[in-house]
Order: sequence, then C-alpha cells, then structure tokens
Amino acid sequence: MGILDKGCVMSFDDWMELVYPDHRERVAREFNVLRERDSYDVEYMLLTPSGEYEWGHSRCALREVHPDGRIVVFGTWQKIDAPKSEEMKVAQTRINSLLYHQLSVTDTLSHFVKTGDMEQSINEVLKDVMVYFKACRVYIVRLNDDKRSIRDIYEQTSDGETSFSSVSMIYGDLHPWWLDTIINGNNVVIDSFDNLPPEADGLKERFAKFGVKSNLAVPIVSGDASVQGFIGVDMSETHRCWAGEDIQWLMSLGNIIHLFIELDHSRDEADNERKLLANLLNNLPVGLEIYDKNHICIESNKRCLELFDVESPNAFIGLNLMDEPNLSQELKQRILTEPLVDVHLNYDLEKASDYYGHKKKGVINLVMKYCHIYDRHGDFFGHVVIYYDITDQINNQLRLKEFSNIFSLIADYSKVGYAKVNILSGDCYAIDQWYNNLGIDPQSQPRNILDSYVNVNHDDREHVLDFIEEAVNGKAERFSKVLRIKDREVLGGWRYLQCNIVVSQFAPEKHIVELISINYDITEMKNMELELKAAKEKAENSEKLKSVFLSDMSHEIRTPLNLIVGFSEVLATGDTNPEMRMQCAEIIKANNELLQQLFADILDLAKIEAGTMDYKFTSISANELCRKVAVGLRMKVQEGVMMLCDDVEPDCIFESDKNRLSQVLINFANNAVKFTTEGHIKIGWERRGSHLLHFFVEDTGIGIAQDKLPQVFDRFVKLNNEAKGTGLGLKISKEIVRHLGGRIGIDSQLGKGSTFWFDLPV
Repeated sequence: MGILDKGCVMSFDDWMELVYPDHRERVAREFNVLRERDSYDVEYMLLTPSGEYEWGHSRCALREVHPDGRIVVFGTWQKIDAPKSEEMKVAQTRINSLLYHQLSVTDTLSHFVKTGDMEQSINEVLKDVMVYFKACRVYIVRLNDDKRSIRDIYEQTSDGETSFSSVSMIYGDLHPWWLDTIINGNNVVIDSFDNLPPEADGLKERFAKFGVKSNLAVPIVSGDASVQGFIGVDMSETHRCWAGEDIQWLMSLGNIIHLFIELDHSRDEADNERKLLANLLNNLPVGLEIYDKNHICIESNKRCLELFDVESPNAFIGLNLMDEPNLSQELKQRILTEPLVDVHLNYDLEKASDYYGHKKKGVINLVMKYCHIYDRHGDFFGHVVIYYDITDQINNQLRLKEFSNIFSLIADYSKVGYAKVNILSGDCYAIDQWYNNLGIDPQSQPRNILDSYVNVNHDDREHVLDFIEEAVNGKAERFSKVLRIKDREVLGGWRYLQCNIVVSQFAPEKHIVELISINYDITEMKNMELELKAAKEKAENSEKLKSVFLSDMSHEIRTPLNLIVGFSEVLATGDTNPEMRMQCAEIIKANNELLQQLFADILDLAKIEAGTMDYKFTSISANELCRKVAVGLRMKVQEGVMMLCDDVEPDCIFESDKNRLSQVLINFANNAVKFTTEGHIKIGWERRGSHLLHFFVEDTGIGIAQDKLPQVFDRFVKLNNEAKGTGLGLKISKEIVRHLGGRIGIDSQLGKGSTFWFDLPV
C-alpha cells in the first residue's frame, strides 16, 4: 500500500501507518513538538507507491492555531537518497538519544511519585540533564505574576555548587529580548552568540563573562497556556547545535518539574487547609457530625461535646444515625431520601442518655440540618449533620414577644407611638401605633420615612421637615409641636397629635443621624379644650345676652305696660272725645297683644329647654297654612310692600302640629315685615321629592351680612337692636322644626333680602 492509494488527504493515524515502524515513535514525538512551536525538520522512511520504504525529508511549511484551540499544520515530505552508513549511525544515535530522553522523563515521574520529595526530584532531573549535555549549568527559573521578576531558582552546576549566584547574576535583571522571547512562548536557541539579532545587543557580553558558549532556554507553560518561567542549559566547554529532540525533552522536563512544584505547593496548601478546617470545625458555634454512607458517625466537633454533655471526643464515633432516639421514623426516612432536611426539635436529653452516654436532663431547642454529601464521582458518601442550639434565642424571643405585647397594649390604649430612624440611610423601626397616629396604614409603610407625614397639615409638616433638615446639619436637637392630621373618618376634619423628636445619635461621618420620635393622639383632649373654650365663650356670650335680654325685656315689657297704664288712665278720666277714646282703646289692645306675645315667647322657650313643649298632630293643608299666615299679617306690612301667597296645585295634606308650624311661619313673616320697606314678602311651599315639603318666607328687605348668618337662630340674638322683639322667635322656631324632624335655614344677601325656610318630612 502506498501514499497514492490513500489519496491526497488522510488522517494523522493513516499517515503514521506509512511511516517505517522503527521510526514511528520518533516521528510522532517530533510531530508533538508542533503543538508548541513552528519549527519541524526531520528525516524518516516512508512507504512509497512502489511498495518499498524510502527515505524522505519532512518540513513544516505553515502552522495555524484556530480560535477553538485546534492546531492545523501544512508541510512537505520530499524523497531523498538513503543515508550512508555514517549517517545511519547518526540516525541511530538520535534514536538512542530519544530513548534516553523518554527514560529520563519516566524516571523523573517515578522518583517523584515514590518519594514525594520535590527538592531531591528536581535536583536529580537537573543533574541528569547536565550530565547528558555535558553542560556547565542547568537551571529552572520561575517568574512572578508580573513576568518581569524572578520568583525562585533551582540550579545544578558542573562543580557541584548550588548557591544560585551565577544564575542570579546572569538572569537577575532579565535581558528584554531574551525575556520577551520566553514570555511569548518561544524557545531561546543559541548555538553561537555570533549570530544574535540586533535587539539582543549586550547579551553576548553578559554570557561571555560567565564562559557560556551556547544556550538553550525553553518556556515552562501552565495548563492555561501562560508562561510560568523557563528551563535552561548553558554550555561552556563547546558549542552545541541544538536538535529538535533536545528542545522537546527539555520542554517536557520543565513542565514536569513545574508540575512537581505546583503539586508540592498544593500538597502544602491542602495540609494547611486541613489544619485550618479542623480548627474551624472545632471552633464553630454549631455542633457538627459527619456520617458515612452506612450512617455511622466518623467525625464530630467540640461543640457537639458541649451540647450533649459528653467528655470523650470519641463518644460519637461509631454511632448509627438511624438509632438516634429523638428522631421519628418519618424524619429518618426523610433524611435517607431527601438531599437537605431542616427540622426544629425540642430535643429531650434524657431520652438520648443511653445513645450518647450522658446523664444530662432537660429539653433544648435545636435547629438540625441533615445534608447528603457526595464524592468527586457524584456517588453518595454520607451525611453532614449540623446542630444549632436556639434555646436562649427562643427564651429571649418569648420574653421579647411578651414585652412587645405589653408595650403594644399600652401603646394602643394610650395611643402612644414610638419610632427610631436613621435619617441618612432611611432605616426605620416603628410600632404600628406610630403609623396609626399619623394616619398611615402600618401594613403599607412608606419606603421614605418623610412620606409618613403625608397626612399632616401642610404648615405643620413644613415645621417637621425644617427640623429634620436642621438636625442633619447639626443645628437642632429637639422638636415638640402639636400636629394636625387629616381625619380619615370625618371629611375635612382634623385630629391632633403631640409630636416629640430628639436626636439620639449624631455621627454623619459614619452615615448616621438617628432620631427618636414619640407621638401620641391628643384629639380628645384638644376637642375637650376647644369645647371648654367654646363653652366658656358661649357662657360669657350667654351672660352678656342674658343681660341684654333682661334689659330688652325690661324695656319691652315696660313700654307696653306704660302705654296700657297711661291710656287706661286717660280713658278713666272720661274727658276724652269718642274718637280719642277709640284710639286709646286700639293702642291699649295692640300693646296688650304685644305683651302677651312677649310672655308667650318666654314661656315657650322655658318649655323647650325643660322639654315640656306640647305638640298636637292634625291634618293640615299646605296651601291653607300659608294663606292664613299671609292674611293675618297683610295688615302689618308697610306701605309699598306686597304680601304674596300663591296656592300650589295639587295641594298637599299632611299630618303635623298646625299651631307650631303657623308659629314658625309667623316668626319668619314678622321678621320680614320689620325689615322690608319696599318690594314684596312671599309666603309659600313646594315639594322636594316625594316625602319632603319645603316652606319659605321670602322678602326684599335689608338682608343679613354673611358673617352674621350663623348667629341668626341663637337665643337672645337681635341683629338690629332698634327693632322690636325678644330675639327668641327664631330660636323657638329652630327647636320646633328640629322636634318635628325637619331642617331650618336662611339664605340672605345684604341689601337684597332674605329667605327663611324649613324642610319638613311627611
């Protein structure tokens, strides 16, 4: 079988089948060199189409490294004449050399595996290389992470010195060209210093100073393809023409030695980690046990001894997890089947006394975690059990919860809120009552503490924000103010909150400005205060009104009495003519009626306040009620004023107290008569819905100022002191309408007139 039989493209394995059997191992090793460098130049025998093995020269033409890490090599194999006998000897020598190199690598690995002594293994390797090359110096230099300085040096010299002085002097300050060549992953191959490139200027003198005639240095590459250092050989006796197998052998040895060093360091680190882990395990604040796949305890830490009151460190070794008396069968099954089990147990120590061999009694609260562990192959290895004693924590939580419940009860009862906030970070703790007092739902706490004041009156809120700003700047420490809070239950209403804030910690350099806020609801107190104030003002006004009332009543009663007495005396003399006697009689009659009305109003008010006012319900016609009032007062209106009353169709017949309703309308109309000098007075009614009647007395009189309207229906109030009357009529009217279930009111504009009205349910 020949090359042409395979075609122009074939696999590496097919190619190797064509190589002469005795040359295959060497050719394969030479091809491996192409993984690290571009140079490849070798002669070997190959099976040709003639069916005979013939000599050829193989050379690398192009080497490409693809992004995915694949290496593609293009090369040639050219037929040459068979070597003469001397050349055959050289070839045999090279083959023997390769076998020596292979044996050397094997011995190096074997020595390190058997002894584990890194220093001795490295020295043996370097000594072996030095003897083989008859070199003056062989060394390994490892670089620091900066790749520009030396980390450590291993050296063997022909005179047996290992002081590192020569290598340090040669490579202590690494030559830029020499170092860049190594760092870039290329070999430094110097057969003679006469053929160095210009950028290597000065390197010849440095090596000549130490008698070096030839130099070979191969980079040591780690698994991530980064250069960690180099292995080098210095020749002082003769020049040497370095062969490919020399480079390959040195590269293999360097990487193997680097692996020795890393393994040794890893072994030391692992040993340190084991010691650190053991120290950590014994000082963990939690108990820890390790069980094998048969559930037998193989390791425990110091905390376990303390938890279960056991003295011997070996007391747990050999215990079977499935024999633990405090674990239920259901929990044991979960431990066997679930990768991770968390459980909280009230652990009975007395129940486990035979299991652990202790005499401790009582119950401890344990959080226990059971976790499956696996080996590096993913096979189940056993369990890790972690015990965490939370007995003190549970007790503290119970005491804290009890205190919190008591505090919350007190806070809810007294409506006292408490909060602590770091105004710089926004961290806040507040009880529910603090939010409730501010009109905020505790379940929807705002992220920004300043948003908690959203329901505070705008002006009051500005005071709070100003204080907080001053507190952050270190200009204020205390704040105390009554805040008005929007009442969620009363539209437009306010609640009152006493707010106290104090700066408890001021350390802005640590990002801390801590405020403590206490607020409590004083709405009832404030309302009581306002009521007392209003009552006081009302009492004072009442006293004044009573005084004015008594004065007015004295005047109002004395005036008609004087007229009655005076004109009665005139009539008694008998000296008057009939016309005068008639006028006197009319005056006496009018003042008598006025006096009767005064006493009637006073008596009605007394009955109302005593709750003894009588009400008699009969059928009433709305049209008739208004018409009779209008007719009765038509004679009293001033000249130029029209008294109007129009019937409404259809009429409305309803049940109520006719006399009291007439009294209300008469009071309305009398006021209209007093203050209307032109225009009209209209008495009427209308329906407002199916069950409401609206009665009114409309006039075009002088009207009432808006600020006086709220006082119109108060007792003893007379907005015009010159007008006749007690000031009780409208107060009595209000109480009558209220008693009948209605609503009374007034609409008025100063200078345009007034409309008194009441709504009556029917």
